[in-house]
Amino acid sequence: MKLQEEREKLEEESQKIQQTLKEINQAKTGAEAARRMAEEETRKLKEQQKQDGKTQSKASQKAMDKELEEAEDRLEEARKNLADAEKAEHTIEEVKEVNVQELQRQKEEEEKLRQQVEAELAEFMEDYEDQAKERTVVVAHADHVKRIKEKAEQARKETENATDDLFSDIVSQLEGD
Repeated sequence: MKLQEEREKLEEESQKIQQTLKEINQAKTGAEAARRMAEEETRKLKEQQKQDGKTQSKASQKAMDKELEEAEDRLEEARKNLADAEKAEHTIEEVKEVNVQELQRQKEEEEKLRQQVEAELAEFMEDYEDQAKERTVVVAHADHVKRIKEKAEQARKETENATDDLFSDIVSQLEGD
């Protein structure tokens, strides 16, 4: 029963790992999309800054620099989120591999135990059949001995009756003389 409980626990853990992996992949996809958007936004702002740089006023150039800095911060944040998602993905993949190995070990242990139980059961059945044969022989011998005793008892009674008859005949002949 313990093996079954362990296996159920491992299978439940496997399902949780799969769900976590799915969530991590979704987060990774979102992080990749955010990174691409931030890269595109940063690229466009740098291009615009290059084109408008000479003709812009200091105030609008300052606003453009601030906007570019914010876009670069978002890009850096998106890259960090993507790296975190990839790290989490790698970690959960390692956990998944350990779980798969543990499930395989569990299956092998269950198979080994099943084979051992089957072998012990076969041995028990063989012993039981041998004992059943011996009991059959003993019962047959006991029946045979019983029949012999019954015949011996019958023969004893017949002999006793014959002896009684003989004595009765002798007594009658002696009385008749």
